[in-house]
Amino acid sequence: MRAIQIALRSRVEMLSTCCLSIVLSACGGGSSSAPSSTGTTPPTVQTLTKQAIAAYFEFPSGVAVDANGNVFMADFLTNQVKEIPFLGGTYGIPIVLGSGFNHPQRVAIDANGNLFVADQGNNAVKELPLSGGKYGPPVSLASLPGALGLAVDTQGNVFVTDGNGVDKIPLEAGSYGTPVNLVSVVGSGGGIAVDAHGNLFVIGENVGSDAINVEILEIPFSGGTYGAPVTVAAGLNYALDVAVDASDNLFVADTNNYAVKEVPFNGSGYGPSVPLNGNFSLPQGVTVDAKGNVFVAGGNSASVMKIPLSSGTYGVAIPVGSGFNNPFGLAADASGNLFVADTLNDAVKEMPVSGGGYGTPELIGSGDDLFDVTPVGVDPNGNVFAASSPKILKFPFNGGRYGAPVDLRLSVGQPNAFAWDRQGNLFVADYSNNTVVEFPLTAGVFGSPITLTAVSGAGSLALDATGNLFFTDCIGGSVWELPRSGASYGPKVALSTTPNCPRALALDTNGDIFFAEAGSNDVKEILLSAGHYSTSAVTVASGFDSPIALTIDHSGRLYLMDVNTIWSLTP
Repeated sequence: MRAIQIALRSRVEMLSTCCLSIVLSACGGGSSSAPSSTGTTPPTVQTLTKQAIAAYFEFPSGVAVDANGNVFMADFLTNQVKEIPFLGGTYGIPIVLGSGFNHPQRVAIDANGNLFVADQGNNAVKELPLSGGKYGPPVSLASLPGALGLAVDTQGNVFVTDGNGVDKIPLEAGSYGTPVNLVSVVGSGGGIAVDAHGNLFVIGENVGSDAINVEILEIPFSGGTYGAPVTVAAGLNYALDVAVDASDNLFVADTNNYAVKEVPFNGSGYGPSVPLNGNFSLPQGVTVDAKGNVFVAGGNSASVMKIPLSSGTYGVAIPVGSGFNNPFGLAADASGNLFVADTLNDAVKEMPVSGGGYGTPELIGSGDDLFDVTPVGVDPNGNVFAASSPKILKFPFNGGRYGAPVDLRLSVGQPNAFAWDRQGNLFVADYSNNTVVEFPLTAGVFGSPITLTAVSGAGSLALDATGNLFFTDCIGGSVWELPRSGASYGPKVALSTTPNCPRALALDTNGDIFFAEAGSNDVKEILLSAGHYSTSAVTVASGFDSPIALTIDHSGRLYLMDVNTIWSLTP
């Protein structure tokens, strides 16, 4: 039934299969003498504390909105539930709520702001209670086979579509009781909604048909009992979710028709369905807020969309939240602004520093020139660089604004990471040619590439203040130094060897090396002391999900991107 969800990430899977080290680190800094790889006993290291500053979407399957306009979504493939805070006109950076979910399908909000999750993979319905403005850890309300759809009525009762059909988890004297089966319905996607009168609406298949031909069924509520299901809309193509507004109009995610439709209520019955404006790729979930705005869990588009209602008319769907779609590159400028290679959206975006946090991501550039963009970097003058193999593009920084991208027409195969020295010379990890190359800058123009070293899996790059070059090798399992002597580089020296695919790398102002391992999901540090690097790497942070990129800002704060989240790492 969920086979439709496997049409995902094809471009990213291609990227990650052929290029195991799609990473980026900042240009690095520091004031250290030319280090040596012969070590002394390292000083004590500090464990880093991680804090999520941005969560992005992989396959949104369910969506809900609370009375304050905050948006909640179930991200089926990342096993996460996320909140997109409403900031009074704009939406903030998504944050992760709770943990321990296994392919969550739908979310719902009650009148008190408590959050409910249909945790399909765990065959459970869970509540995240709201207290003091914060959500507590998930509490299991019931074990139900294959919990799919989810709705909450005005009395706080929870309704679930699952392997039993439609179940009700009653709220009695402030506590939830044993689930009661209401009706058996042959369902396709498990969508369910409840109106202000207690009537239920579910997605069901026509008798004797397959999931290609589905309909919306009403289960009428009268006198404390539920009647037999009645068809109110038909001719849908693998529809997966349904919602109802305060005027009893229905909205449906008509998935295989790539549409979201309104089924208007005329006072005595329902009229023909009407498509709403927007480009939807396998929409999964739909909900309506108190003002009549429709929200859509975009599924294959890795987005949450809002279809605004104004003067009785629905506008064009717009994204809310980060809108990142499988980002695979991260960099920071001297002011701490973060830049993201939004790979499957073919875009480069900035997360500006704002009030001690980060504002809504802003688009710097997008389009065909940025197809499958990765990586991204910032040179010492604030210009942003991005690669869409084999092109390297530059977004010139003009005092607070970025100009249109310029193709530098540099001879390179598959750029995997950028770094710059203080003279502005560009260093590139060329994955397809298994080399690290330098493009010398002369009078503002980059010259022909100079091959500095061969490496089997050229990954992340960083330079220290004296020009020593450091890079990771995921395939070979090493962190390397390429020491600089005068105007040339000596042979590479292994600083650390590991079987766990070292990917991302960054240097702090002391010359200490931080690198992230995709195999262990750890961040490790190699300390520099008295001009020598320690002989062993020490774990300073852990518990990530396939780290992709690591960068460091001017203040020395580390940022890590994994497949689900952007994290800040502080002592």
